[in-house]
Amino acid sequence: MSLSSDDDFVNEKPRLPAPPSSTLPSTSAALKPSRKLTKRRREANAKGERLGPDRKNGETDFKGVRKEVMDAHLLKFPRNGTRHPPTHRSELNAAFEARIPWRLAWHEEPPSDVEELAHLMRPAEPHEETLRDEHLKFNRTKLQNLYDRQGASTGSTKALFKRLAQQLVAPNVKPPHRRADYQHYALMPEYRPRVQDEFDKKHPDPSLLGKQRINAFMNVARELFGKERDEVKEHVIDDLNKEHTKSLSAYKVRVSGKGVNTNDLTDEHRARYVLLTCQTFHT
Repeated sequence: MSLSSDDDFVNEKPRLPAPPSSTLPSTSAALKPSRKLTKRRREANAKGERLGPDRKNGETDFKGVRKEVMDAHLLKFPRNGTRHPPTHRSELNAAFEARIPWRLAWHEEPPSDVEELAHLMRPAEPHEETLRDEHLKFNRTKLQNLYDRQGASTGSTKALFKRLAQQLVAPNVKPPHRRADYQHYALMPEYRPRVQDEFDKKHPDPSLLGKQRINAFMNVARELFGKERDEVKEHVIDDLNKEHTKSLSAYKVRVSGKGVNTNDLTDEHRARYVLLTCQTFHT
């Protein structure tokens, strides 16, 4: 059976019965994507309190007059490990409140008109005292938090991405292992034949040792190294120290990222970066 262009089933959209009004969500709620709220904001919503905007759209950034006040305070009381009198916070609050009216929202700049500014700076009316206390508490908390974060707010973030960038080219880099003196003695070309000969005498059929073959070889090297002259021992230890120092220097350069050239990154490196990023932020 073929369908013609006149069939109502083809030309009209199907009409579904509407669900009961008690279970039908509002249009705005159905179209608006849900966003996970913090516990603090959920409790505030339940109490009917207003916490203010989240940190987005620049509404909570320090800029304009607020930044000028903070910069002037940092010049007088720098955040460099120096102990300042505890009254410096009160001084910061007083300087802030002398220039920014408490009636303004955080993202609003003080007006340039003197009369308008004086009107906003007038004492609080009886019905405004609660709102004034909330705004002053909010402003002073932000001033304290910004001052305390100076010099240390992004250090951990930079270290995180620096480590990820290092692992692109040098993943899972471990410090070089320093061998024992007798182990290095057994690997040196001038002494290895001597150790091999002694090992062959003690173990004519090494296959009988199985997995213990390397241990048996190193036991022979330890015995021979203990019987060597002091000059030989000093030569072996000196050569071992030189080799380890060279390996350690190369390790430090590799870990510091100085030897990493981002222009040489391959597609495999970039794919590994995405994998490392996902693993870091989901653990």
